[in-house]
Amino acid sequence: MTSHAQPLARAVALLVAEHDVTDVLARFLFDGQEALGAAAAGLLVRSSSGELEVLTTTSHRVSDLEAYQAQQETGPCADAVATGEYVFQSDADDIAARWPGLGPYLAATPYQAVQAHPMRWHGQVLGAINFFFAEPMAESPDLLVVGQAFADMATLILLTPHEIVGSDIATRTREALMARTIVEQAKGVLAYQRRIPIDEAYHALLELARTGGRTLSAAAAAVVREASRTG
Repeated sequence: MTSHAQPLARAVALLVAEHDVTDVLARFLFDGQEALGAAAAGLLVRSSSGELEVLTTTSHRVSDLEAYQAQQETGPCADAVATGEYVFQSDADDIAARWPGLGPYLAATPYQAVQAHPMRWHGQVLGAINFFFAEPMAESPDLLVVGQAFADMATLILLTPHEIVGSDIATRTREALMARTIVEQAKGVLAYQRRIPIDEAYHALLELARTGGRTLSAAAAAVVREASRTG
């Protein structure tokens, strides 16, 4: 595992300047995955209508798992949102037994353990982060503490720069979800144009944002605009 301080420091540095929530959360989730030694990660949030929705993931395989959890409101991430407590389970068979509906989705992945952490704000649970691991593992107090730290930081990223009322929270969440829609469209465009898998398209989009000095949302919007002009 890498130093846990490095990704947290990078996130804080971004938050004290003008920043794009979707861009910072996407990068931060990759940092969290690396820091915990996870194979993939995903983040669900409550929309203004109260429904769970996928905000960002590090893998297309996890997108399917998170989408199922959001639609059915069952699974580790959904449980973390419902209870406000962390969730841990190891061994793919035990995960499938605990959340039977996840079985078909889990079978298509290499994941053998999962832990989920709620994103809490003043007693309100806004969403949760899932970390998926490639090997079965024992429940680790250290990893659980670090995982919750990433969930708490993700909450601050979502709500910064100001302490805001409930209606503003809904607005911020809605804006982030709208930006995610553009990102998903851009991934599809790049996958089609470059004839590459959707996971590679996402990394290509991140690289476009980095090399172009733009946020993820701005890079995605540019990709979609260009495709519309040339399509």
